[in-house]
Amino acid sequence: MAKRENILSNAKTSLENIKISGGYYNNVHLVTREPTDWMKVQPDQVPGAWLLWTTDEREPRDVQGAHTLSTLTMRVRGIVYAKKNLEIELNKFIDDVETSLMVDPTRGGNAMYTNPRSIRTFQGPSMFHIIFDFEVRYQYTQGSP
Repeated sequence: MAKRENILSNAKTSLENIKISGGYYNNVHLVTREPTDWMKVQPDQVPGAWLLWTTDEREPRDVQGAHTLSTLTMRVRGIVYAKKNLEIELNKFIDDVETSLMVDPTRGGNAMYTNPRSIRTFQGPSMFHIIFDFEVRYQYTQGSP
């Protein structure tokens, strides 16, 4: 399996581990890597997260089989509903996502590091959509999948 896939699989597992019993503020009910119409997500599926990658910038190498450094932008799209204290619930969810992904910044030994890069929020009636971008730096062998 390609390193990028291993990195994303590890991150998905990290997000699935967001549970109150594990010391987090929330129980995350939905974590997916499949395209999701967030307008159709049911209240019992939130908070939820959709994990994807947006760019994979690679440093060029001239030699086949040489180690290549790559910077992957991993994106987490989240959704939080609350009938009251929406801003507080938003901040708790942001803390949970960042904490869960920084427990193992090497993504199971597949990455050199994971760094939070940006957070954007979009507010709707009694809900927030959140977009997190994380930079994941990893090394792979050129010419391998």
